[in-house]
Amino acid sequence: MADPYSQTPLETLGNAGVGCALIGLCALVARHRPGARLLRPLAVLGAMALSAYVFHALVLAGPAHGAASWSAWLAFSGTALALTWAWQRVWADSPLRRGPVEHALRLATRVGSRTPPSGGAGRGT
Repeated sequence: MADPYSQTPLETLGNAGVGCALIGLCALVARHRPGARLLRPLAVLGAMALSAYVFHALVLAGPAHGAASWSAWLAFSGTALALTWAWQRVWADSPLRRGPVEHALRLATRVGSRTPPSGGAGRGT
C-alpha cells in the first residue's frame, strides 16, 4: 500500500504478536517431516527474499503500477513462490541457489572486503 504509515502503537504491538504466533506455529509444524515439506516453499522464498522484493518493486513500478487488490497480492505471492521454487530446483548446486540479487550482493561484499597485501609490514615508522 502506498499510503503513509498510520497505525497506532497498540496495532503495531498486536501485529508483532500475530507475527510471533505465526513464526511459532511454523516452527511447531516444521518439527515433523510432512510439515517441513509443506513449509519448504516458504523457506525457499525466505532464502531469496531480497530477489523477490526487488522483483516485486519492479513489477509494481511497471506493469502492475497502482495494483492494490487482494487478487494482485495473491497473484504476486503465488508467482513469487513458484518462481523461487523453480529457481532453487534449477540452480540447487550452484552459487546462484540463493537468488540472483543475493548472489550479486555476496560477490559485491566479497570484492569490497578484500584487503590489499601489506607491503610495509615489518618496517619501522
